Amino acid sequence: MSFSSYEQEFVINDQIISGVSSVSLNYGSSVEPLYLAGIGYIDSFINGPVEGDLSITRYMLGPDILANMRDNQDLTGGFVLGEGVLEAGFTKGRVVSRRVACNIGDIPTIDNTIRVYGNFGGGIPAITGSYPGYNSSYEGIKVEQEDRNYTIPTQGSIVVQIGGNDYDILGFAIDRTLNIEALYALNKEHVNTLKDYEAHDIQIIYPVETKLDFTISQENYNILQMRELMDYDTIETAVENLDIIIYDPETMGEPVQNRTIVNQYNITRAKISSVNQNSETDSETTVSLSFVGFETDPRTPDVYQNETPTPSYGTDLQGDFITQEEQAESEERKFGGL
Repeated sequence: MSFSSYEQEFVINDQIISGVSSVSLNYGSSVEPLYLAGIGYIDSFINGPVEGDLSITRYMLGPDILANMRDNQDLTGGFVLGEGVLEAGFTKGRVVSRRVACNIGDIPTIDNTIRVYGNFGGGIPAITGSYPGYNSSYEGIKVEQEDRNYTIPTQGSIVVQIGGNDYDILGFAIDRTLNIEALYALNKEHVNTLKDYEAHDIQIIYPVETKLDFTISQENYNILQMRELMDYDTIETAVENLDIIIYDPETMGEPVQNRTIVNQYNITRAKISSVNQNSETDSETTVSLSFVGFETDPRTPDVYQNETPTPSYGTDLQGDFITQEEQAESEERKFGGL
């Protein structure tokens, strides 16, 4: 049985992802040669567990549900084919890369990479919840076409804020990538079924770098203010918080406090890294700016005085564990680390 792309849906944490234009998965492991003294090469061996990278590209048709996933939050999901006829899921993944971009005349696009540390493939459910009263788990999560609500941003509904000042932009791209390391361990549960093992712990290597590139019209460019941000003699004035705010276009006629925010992205303590002015015949003079920001571990004191630790990405500001119950059930507690 074969399925076309129109018969495939992608699910994360039992929620169907809207606007997906492409999904790709690559799985692999590192293979190294084995040498013996006096003999040389005799064989090759796999020197680490198999891991996968799941890349998702989608159009921004409403709130970005992956934007609120914490850096330390484990995800489940996968493909649902033929309205639940077949599922190909994964058991444990983390969002390691986030990119949002938009140019004039385009619908904003969102690119995410999910690093898969658990099992994946056919026979692994993409939908993990229980939905009594429905004929299938797919019936429990699906949303009928007529019930779907889409909010498509326009160029005029996207604003970049630098230190509280608004800039109307011509285009932008924000990238945030985690550097992470996975810890694997063998226990009695996995002795006979190594193919089912998962990473017991996943460490985020700080700091986390976020980059923002955006283009504005020359008339909106305040060179004096930008020179202050590039002045490395005064660290307090050279550092700013940046926000990309995407409003519902239908509320742009309202006062700012009454507008509906569809998505919002931020960079903590960003510094401007480059400025490029471009002028061509028969085109508007534009200025392209690049900012870079670094986030520190939210569980440790910040390196800057009189500053609070940088919160984790997403809605959780408490570090690795939300509740005492989650901490009690963690792998660190079971292995005696807490």
